[in-house]
Amino acid sequence: MKNWTFALLIAFVSTVLYAENNQSTAGIEDNITNPDQLAKHVKEQMKREETFARTQEFKQGDDYNLTEHQVDPKDLENIHVDPPEYDFNMDDVYD
Repeated sequence: MKNWTFALLIAFVSTVLYAENNQSTAGIEDNITNPDQLAKHVKEQMKREETFARTQEFKQGDDYNLTEHQVDPKDLENIHVDPPEYDFNMDDVYD
């Protein structure tokens, strides 16, 4: 009985390891089988790049308005801060 269990365990582990090593490397090329579809996707991407080059809509750091996320310093005065506990004596834990 133990031999069968051990053999079954070894077979399962080897199957899992084999499956991990042989993962599918399917990419975009595998999903697009038709060359016409590939050409269509390339043309669409080139059109997007042309519009970005024409409009220059690439955002820089100065383009973002972050003032709504700033915290008012007066609000920080009302926050209660607990003093830190520096008591690391653990002698009573092991008693």
